[in-house]
Amino acid sequence: MLSTSTTEHPEVASPACPPARASLGFWSSRRVKAIAPWLVSALLLAYPLATTDLHAVAAAFAQADYIRHAILLAVFASLTLLVDGYYLSLAFRWLCGVGRYRDLVRARGAAYLLTIVSAFVGLGGLVAYMKRVHGVSYQRGTGVVLVELLHEVGALGTWAVLGVFWIEHAMPSIAPMVEPARSFGYGAVLFFLACFILSRVDPFGDRAPRVLSVFRELSARQFWALYAIKLFQNVFHGVFVAFTVIGFQIATPPSAGFALSHVVRMVRGLPVSAFGLGVDQVSFAGLFGPWDASGSRILAYSLVYTFSMFVARALLGLLFVRGIFSDFRSGSATPLD
Repeated sequence: MLSTSTTEHPEVASPACPPARASLGFWSSRRVKAIAPWLVSALLLAYPLATTDLHAVAAAFAQADYIRHAILLAVFASLTLLVDGYYLSLAFRWLCGVGRYRDLVRARGAAYLLTIVSAFVGLGGLVAYMKRVHGVSYQRGTGVVLVELLHEVGALGTWAVLGVFWIEHAMPSIAPMVEPARSFGYGAVLFFLACFILSRVDPFGDRAPRVLSVFRELSARQFWALYAIKLFQNVFHGVFVAFTVIGFQIATPPSAGFALSHVVRMVRGLPVSAFGLGVDQVSFAGLFGPWDASGSRILAYSLVYTFSMFVARALLGLLFVRGIFSDFRSGSATPLD
C-alpha cells in the first residue's frame, strides 16, 4: 500500500513564502503612500537649500515684516473659512438637501487639520462628516467635493489669466515675467470649461459613474453661482501673497504677485508633497525669481508662507475639532432650518 505521509517527501510539505514576495513587506502600498510625499518634499527642498546662500536667507528672515504678515494671515484665513463654508452649505443644500451654514463652517474648519496630511485627506474627512451626521452617501458627498475641486481649478485659472491680461496692458515691460501664469491659467480655464460642457451634453448618460451624477443635477445657474463664490474666495489668497512678499523686501508689483499667487496655490494643491513643503519653495523660486536674483528672500518668504499655512489651518482645526467629534459621537448635528 502506498503511503500518503509527507515525511517521505519533505520537499512538498509546506512550501515557504517566496523570498521576493516576503522582501516587499516594508514597501507595501500603504507605507509607500505614507512616505512618498515626504520624500518628494525632501528632494524638492534640497535643491533651493543647496543652491542658495543660507546666510542671506537668515538675513532675509531677520529683516521681514512679521506683524504685517500675521495680520494679513489672520484676515485671509478667517475670510477664506467663512466663504468656504458658504460655498459648501449651498452645494450640499442644492445637491443633497442638507447642510446648514454653521455646521459646514465648523466641519470645514475641523477638516483643515486633516489637510496638514493632504488636501484630499481633508476633503475625505468632510465627506465622512456629512455621511455620519447628515446621512449623505459617500458617493454623493464625493461628487459634491469633485464639483468644489472643479470650481477651485476654474477660479484659480481665471484669476491667473485676468492678472496676466491686466499686466500686459498696464505694465507690458514685466509681461514676460508672468508668462508661466498665462500657461497655467489658460490650461486650468480650458479644463474647467470642458468639464462644464460635458456636464451639459452628458455624453455618457447612465453609463457615467454615480459619483458624477451631481454634475448633471446642478442647473447652469447653480453651477455659475458656485463658481462666482470660488472666484470671490480666491481673491483673499491673491491679496495675501501680493502684500506679504513686500514685507520681505521683494519688489514684486502687487498685480504680478496677485496673478502668480494663484499658480502657486494650484501647484501646491497637487497630492505630491507633504503640505506643500518643497513644492512651495520651487514654485515661488520659479515664478517670483525675476524680482530676487539671489533667491534668498524668495526662499525665506516661501518657507514662512508654508509655515503660515500650516499654523493657520492647525489653529482653525483645533478651534472646531472638539465640536465635530461631539457631532460624530451623537450622530446628528443641529437640524436644518
